Amino acid sequence: VTDSRRAEEAVRTSEELLRTVLHALPVAVWILDEEGQVLSRNPAGSKIWGEDPAPGGLKEIARYKGWWPDTGKRLKSREWSAFRAIRKGATVLGEVVDIESLDGRRKTISNSAVPLHSANGEIRGAIILAEDITERASVQKALRYSNTLLESSRKELRTLTAHLDLEVEEERRQIAQELHDQLGQSLIASKIALNMLGMGKPEHDRLRDQIGEIINLIDQTIQSVKRIALGLRPFVLDHLGLVAAIESEMHKFEERTGISWVSYLPQTESVQLAPVTSMSLFRIFEEALSNIQKHARATQVIVRLESGAGRLLLEVHDNGKGIDDARILAPDSLGISGMRERVGRLGGDLCIETNDCGGTSVIVSLPLEAGRHGQTQTNTD
Repeated sequence: VTDSRRAEEAVRTSEELLRTVLHALPVAVWILDEEGQVLSRNPAGSKIWGEDPAPGGLKEIARYKGWWPDTGKRLKSREWSAFRAIRKGATVLGEVVDIESLDGRRKTISNSAVPLHSANGEIRGAIILAEDITERASVQKALRYSNTLLESSRKELRTLTAHLDLEVEEERRQIAQELHDQLGQSLIASKIALNMLGMGKPEHDRLRDQIGEIINLIDQTIQSVKRIALGLRPFVLDHLGLVAAIESEMHKFEERTGISWVSYLPQTESVQLAPVTSMSLFRIFEEALSNIQKHARATQVIVRLESGAGRLLLEVHDNGKGIDDARILAPDSLGISGMRERVGRLGGDLCIETNDCGGTSVIVSLPLEAGRHGQTQTNTD
């Protein structure tokens, strides 16, 4: 009798402890039997559904309204986690469901269910847990919407930037062409006219000297016009291609800076690139050289252009002082940002890093297919 009383007291103590724990839990907990009848529960469940579960067990589960968040389809009776745990022995963890509580309020819950087995393996019920995550889900939904708007704005900005770049390049081409064809030809004609006037042996030495000075000034102006026109639009790129334009630019760079260079370039244009791709690569190359001139303190530059495995690689290496990560990522590094934007529009990758020699390496990798057709991308990286 004493042992029986002790056993009964232990059971009561265990049940009381279970009720205390369940009552203290912030999540809803139901312990169900094999028919879905509630054996034990805590108050958090009433807060979620608005009242205690119906006594009908699984037979009454259809009265509960729930929808899958991703599709908006209403849950069928057999899709509720309690039904699946008891009837199929399935374990469900953290399944998100939109519900309408019995008092008509819409909520989002995280639902879990674990089947309970007897000693011989039969399903004797289930433990159901539910957490009201309505506020969290609303914040996440708003965040996803904001991210969608932000990504859409980024795509629009990239598209607009690409369009503006094309417009700027076209305007540069037209201005350079007019400088060369109109102003350049007019200056040459003026020089010829003055030369002829000088050949007429003017009576006054002073006039002859003035003509000579004007001719010299015109020569300087002609050279300035050529330099401005070439700076606006590289004619070599338009007529001879990217390889020739890179070689031409390197010669001018050496004359301007005294920095020697080594190139590993195809002898001919082995890869046919769309004009927009050639121009983008050339502008990136120009920016890389500009950074070397301004910051690197280098004495040599190595340039490599090659294709293979469906990719086109442009590499510019110098033996200068290198570059730190902070400058690469700095928002005010507009030149680097422009390089990254141009590469991104072509679906490529840009790597800027300190190389083994201590200098800086700029490596551009583009998919050849996009390079041939000039396809631009609006997504990142």
